[in-house]
Amino acid sequence: MLYSFIALGILLILSAFFSGTETAYTSLSTAQIHQLRSQHPGRGRLVAHLTEHPDILLTTVLIGNNLANIGASTLAADITAQMFGRGALSITTGLLTLFVLIFGEVTPKQLAIFHNDFWALHTARLIYLLSLLLRPVIIFISGASRLITRLSRTRRQHQLSLESILNIVRHGEMTGVIESFQGRMVKSLFKLNDVPVSAILTHRTQVVSVEKQTPIARVFETCIQRGFSRLPVYDKDPERIVGVALFRDVGAAYQLQHGNKPVKTVMLEPVFVSENRKVEDVFNTLKRENLNMVIVLDEYGGLAGIVTMEDVVEELLGEMYDENELKLGEKILALNDNEYRVFADTPVYQFNEYFAATLPEDSAAQTIGGYLTNLLGRIPTSHQIIDTPCGRFVVERMARKHIITLRYRPTAGSDTESEES
Repeated sequence: MLYSFIALGILLILSAFFSGTETAYTSLSTAQIHQLRSQHPGRGRLVAHLTEHPDILLTTVLIGNNLANIGASTLAADITAQMFGRGALSITTGLLTLFVLIFGEVTPKQLAIFHNDFWALHTARLIYLLSLLLRPVIIFISGASRLITRLSRTRRQHQLSLESILNIVRHGEMTGVIESFQGRMVKSLFKLNDVPVSAILTHRTQVVSVEKQTPIARVFETCIQRGFSRLPVYDKDPERIVGVALFRDVGAAYQLQHGNKPVKTVMLEPVFVSENRKVEDVFNTLKRENLNMVIVLDEYGGLAGIVTMEDVVEELLGEMYDENELKLGEKILALNDNEYRVFADTPVYQFNEYFAATLPEDSAAQTIGGYLTNLLGRIPTSHQIIDTPCGRFVVERMARKHIITLRYRPTAGSDTESEES
C-alpha cells in the first residue's frame, strides 16, 4: 500500500511538471528565445528547436500529462477500493480532481508563467529526449491533427509583426522598463519609412536663400548674422534653386579676398527630392551623397522647401536647438488638465500618437493646421472654433493667412465634423 501512495505522488508530480512545461514553452516570447540561445548555446538551442516545432513539443507534453493523469486516477481508484470499498470511488474522484486542478494545473502553470525561461531551460533536454522516444506516437497524432487543421482551413498566424513590436515598446513604457524618450525614439525609428518628407521640411516661405550673383561678402555676413552653415542659391526666381553655398567655402573665399565675387563661384550642385519621398529614403540619400541639405520639390517641380540632416535627426530625437536658435519648446503643451496648446505645424501622426487619436494620416495634409484647413474648406479666422471627431480646436494665433497655434480640448466624441463660431 505504501508503494501505491508513493507511485500516486510521483504521478501527481509528473502531472504538475508537464502542465507547467506546456505553459512555460508557450509563453516564451521571441526575445526570450533569442536571449536563451545566446546565453546558453547548448540548452538554449534545444529550447529554440522545440519552440520551432510546436506540434512535436505540445504532443510530447500532452502525452506525458495525460498518461500521468490517467495513471493517477487509476491508482487512486485502486487504493480507494482496497481501503474503503467501491462506494467511496465518487468521493475520491472528486477530491482527486480538485487536488489535480489546484496542484497539478493552476499552481504549476502560474509558476511557469513567472519563471518560463528558467523552466524551459532546465527541462529542454528531458522534453527533447521524450520527443525522440515517443516519435512514432507523435507522428501519428500530429498527422491526424494536421489533417483536421487543413480541413478547417485555418491560417497560420504570424508571431512577430511591427505592431507587436510597438506594443512591446508601449508595455515597456507603462511598466517603467523603457524611458518615455526611449520609447518615442523607437516608435519614430519604425515610422521613418511611413512619414513623407513633406511632414518635416522647412516650408519655402521660411527658407532663407540668396541670388547666385550676390557677392560672397554679403553671403558671409548673412551666414554670420543668421547662424546658417549653408544656404540655397537661386537664379533670379527664389523658387529656382541652382545650388547650395556652404559657409565653409564662403568663409574660405572671403579670407582669400574674394568677397566681391558672386556666390555662384563657390556654390555646390544641389540634390533634389520629391515631397512624396519617405524620410528614410531622404536620410539614406543624405548619407550616401555626404550631404546635410536636400531641396524638396512639389509635384509640379516647384520649390516645396528644404530638409536637412538635423530635421531627420529631430524626427528621431525630438526638437534640438543650437546657440543661434530660439527655443520654442515642444509642439504640444499641456495648459491644464484637459486643454493643450498645439502648434499648427505638428505632424498629424505625432498628434495621433500623443492623444491616441485617429485623424487620417494618409490625406494630402501632413500637419494639424493643414488638416483643419482642409476640413473647413477655407482658411480659418482667428479665434474660430473647429469641432472634430477627436475634440475641439480654437485658432489661437495666425500670421499671413496660416495658423500658428491652436488650443485643443479632447472630447469623448463629436456628432459634427466641423463647426464654426
